[in-house]
Amino acid sequence: MEKTDNQSLLVSKYFDSIASRYANHYTRENSYHAYFLLERLAEATEGFEFEEKSVLDVGAGTGALYDYLKQKQKIFDYIGVDISSEMLSKSNIPSDLQRHGSIQAIVPQQHQFDYIFMLGLTTYLTRQNLLDHIQCCSRLLAKDGKLVVSFTNRRSIDAFIRWLIGPIVRAFKSGKGVLQQKFVQHKYTTKDAMEALNPFFQIETIKWQNQTVTPFNQIFPSASIIIAKQSRKLKSSFLLPILSSDFTLILRRHDSV
Repeated sequence: MEKTDNQSLLVSKYFDSIASRYANHYTRENSYHAYFLLERLAEATEGFEFEEKSVLDVGAGTGALYDYLKQKQKIFDYIGVDISSEMLSKSNIPSDLQRHGSIQAIVPQQHQFDYIFMLGLTTYLTRQNLLDHIQCCSRLLAKDGKLVVSFTNRRSIDAFIRWLIGPIVRAFKSGKGVLQQKFVQHKYTTKDAMEALNPFFQIETIKWQNQTVTPFNQIFPSASIIIAKQSRKLKSSFLLPILSSDFTLILRRHDSV
């Protein structure tokens, strides 16, 4: 438990420190990151009806999901949870809908949600913390609700490149990039993810996302977007999972059938 607490502390301090510039990371000036964020939000919410539904956004950050939903739907219940108070303070999420802290401590256990999202979060959770989050989600999700969780893909080319260059990047102590941080960043195969989710959830859909290779996407963002769009046409190919640095799972509770 001590390691989990230390990981959470390091992660929250890091995101507090970059909160003021985080949203700019996904603007037109950073076209590839903006493309990937929009892709993930579009696919994570595809086919869902949010009118008068309840949404729990775990790891809400600066409110990207909230902003995306507000553009499309006017009436829905929403709660955004994050361990970084600074990230929440930079969001458009109304203060009464913000919850600073962990999902276990903040969200009333008797409240059930139609949709629970954990996007861009699992990379920063220890294995035990991930299991705790999933167990909590199983109590908070309505019987016919959907849980949407994204993971960093351990078997991608991008993950391999990051593993190779990680020690070199971390040698530059003054850097503020995510690769230079002391906390552990976790990557998963689909099998790893399902081992954690299986006691409570089953997969409806796997969506492969972010077809990219670091640092190519930063040096040549426009070319990277073109390549990513072409790569996504390989839906039935074994290459798509290798090219995708992330995947998102759409899940339902075992007892929802």
